[in-house]
Amino acid sequence: MEKAENMCYQKLWMAVQDVRDTKVKWPPVAASPDGPVSCLCCGICEIKCPLTAKCMTLVDDRTTKRRSLMTEGLALACYHDNFHQAQCQLDVCEVKYCDFIVQFLRDVAGI
Repeated sequence: MEKAENMCYQKLWMAVQDVRDTKVKWPPVAASPDGPVSCLCCGICEIKCPLTAKCMTLVDDRTTKRRSLMTEGLALACYHDNFHQAQCQLDVCEVKYCDFIVQFLRDVAGI
């Protein structure tokens, strides 16, 4: 599913290059993003397709009892494991931003 989402991301936003082209500060750290983003600032892209959100929408994610990925303002919640993963990827890849995409079956959220 992430491959399809990567193609969608590529068409809607910017060209996502092959992940092997990502420069990595510490290769032994397993923090590979789904791909780098080609733009003036050069960031990375991380795509998540959580099974727990399979039949949900963005609104459903915020109203369930499980830990939501996002805060009210469409930001990745700092207490969530994916936040720490993205922070590690930013440091290891030495980039300034991460386009974090969450695929719900009935919604796509770009954070």
